[in-house]
Amino acid sequence: GAAGGDARAAHALGTLLYNAPERLRGGSVSKAGDVWSLGCILGELAAHVMPFHGESSPTVIIERLRDGHGPELLPREPSDAHVDGALRGLPLPLWGRYRHLASRCLEADPMRRPCAGEVVNALVQLQRDLAAAST
Repeated sequence: GAAGGDARAAHALGTLLYNAPERLRGGSVSKAGDVWSLGCILGELAAHVMPFHGESSPTVIIERLRDGHGPELLPREPSDAHVDGALRGLPLPLWGRYRHLASRCLEADPMRRPCAGEVVNALVQLQRDLAAAST
């Protein structure tokens, strides 16, 4: 029925928001694409908004992604209005590293994105540094 079609369209759009640009250009699923999706999630965790939250048109989102333009989720400083939750109090140097990591994950060129292991190591180090800064 109509409701089922709406649900399928919403699911497709939700998935679209996390698709890497190369995937939308017809490329295959890849680890680099997974890192892109993780970058979207890192941004969403910090900003509490989904990628492309200001866009209402799936066509605009697809065109931006195909052109290699990722979502701009993270402000330069954690005190900006869009940052909420636990990351709001993140010390500025750690925030800069978190933001840099998310930005690297969202590189348009998949060869310039970090591998998953690098992302994990960077997040673990951020956690350690945050714990050390809190003591």
